[in-house]
Amino acid sequence: MVTGDLKCYVSLVDEKGTERQIGAIFEVCEQPDKFLNKKVNLSYQDINVNDCESSEPCGKTKLEYLIAKIEIVGDKSSTKSDKSDSQTLSNGEWTVVIGNRKSWSGVNGTGNLSYRGCSSQGKCLELTGGKVTCRQGICITGWKNGNYTYVVKQPITEDGTPSNPSLTTLEVRKNDKLILTAKGFKRM
Repeated sequence: MVTGDLKCYVSLVDEKGTERQIGAIFEVCEQPDKFLNKKVNLSYQDINVNDCESSEPCGKTKLEYLIAKIEIVGDKSSTKSDKSDSQTLSNGEWTVVIGNRKSWSGVNGTGNLSYRGCSSQGKCLELTGGKVTCRQGICITGWKNGNYTYVVKQPITEDGTPSNPSLTTLEVRKNDKLILTAKGFKRM
């Protein structure tokens, strides 16, 4: 973790050893030794950051999708309600973070969930405005990006939580043509 002028930077290494630098709010970098070499869950938020050529305020800001919270996986001090606002899934090739899950009230076709999808090569896409619909034991969360639609399908249990994440599917369509289907996800 390194504190910069406009935000903090976190170096993350996935299970394949691929390292990525991701922006975070300053508070995330206050305890770097706590998270060093630990398996973590990340929560993201859209944050306004200074958009100037120096750290001095110039009155301009830009919206960036930053890590807002880090939790150690299996840490007993983390509450279930905190973890339920974001979910990180990976199949080794794709890592998907679904954030702002509490924005869905349980009414089909509603919500404002965020999506951050990254390939194993470190190319990422961030979307907002995801809507959730649950029917016949499957919750479908979808985002639109121009002619592209991103859909995460997850089986659910009776209490409404995703059951086996390995049955989760990511589908990407361009117009109505299916261009990607990814399976075999694990909760991170």
